[in-house]
Amino acid sequence: LPTQGKTALCSSMAHLSLKKGVNANIVKVVPLSSAVNNAVSNYEKVFPKDPEVFSSVPINEASKSLKNMESSSGVTLAEGDSSISTEDQEKLVSETDAEVIVISDYVNGIECAEYAKGFGTNLKGVVINFLPRFAETDVRERLVPEFESLGVTVIGVIPEDWCLLSRSDE
Repeated sequence: LPTQGKTALCSSMAHLSLKKGVNANIVKVVPLSSAVNNAVSNYEKVFPKDPEVFSSVPINEASKSLKNMESSSGVTLAEGDSSISTEDQEKLVSETDAEVIVISDYVNGIECAEYAKGFGTNLKGVVINFLPRFAETDVRERLVPEFESLGVTVIGVIPEDWCLLSRSDE
């Protein structure tokens, strides 16, 4: 889904890995029609001193590219472009046996559960992003139990907080 926080979460995970001395790569998987070079512009802003951390690859080359990275990297994070079809996403996950974390905003809530379930046993869980300040009770008492009743684990909730939109090296 677009504007769900995929880039921010991948950036944060890569940053934490690098900070702990673990090599990290981020691969933005884009559709064939997309300009591969423009796909990493957001990562260039986050990692201006570490351009080797990120790259992009078209969906038709993604499986091979990710398999090649698997042996050379401590952590490889693949962010699928929102315009890639669900079928192509599921095929890529199947071919690479990748572990999947789905990011959804609070507004879309339970609607993403069916999408997430499409990844089968590769799904590790869902992160609910952009949680409004006064919605914690709703998430705890309604949304998380709904996800769990569908067999989908909620592995995290990120509050809507403008301070979280910037990364700090501190």
